[in-house]
Amino acid sequence: MENKELINMMRALLKEEMEPMKQDINQMKQGINQIETKVDKNTIMLEDLNKKVEIIAEVQTAHKEQAERNSKILLEEQINNGIQIRHSLKY
Repeated sequence: MENKELINMMRALLKEEMEPMKQDINQMKQGINQIETKVDKNTIMLEDLNKKVEIIAEVQTAHKEQAERNSKILLEEQINNGIQIRHSLKY
């Protein structure tokens, strides 16, 4: 056998052996692309969810502050009413 024939045979053999590996690599690339797409979608969903949680936290804080103001006003009114009643009872 000549060197050229041997080299050509080795090339053919390597090419034949590499074909399944190329297919595997292509399948892996497709899988990675699908995963990246899902990660992107999940990232968008998480960002949206985070915005909603922040809005809910702001609303709850506003409600808490309003409830505290209302409680303070009611307490002051009750104290004033109590003072007025005591003052009226004295006279």
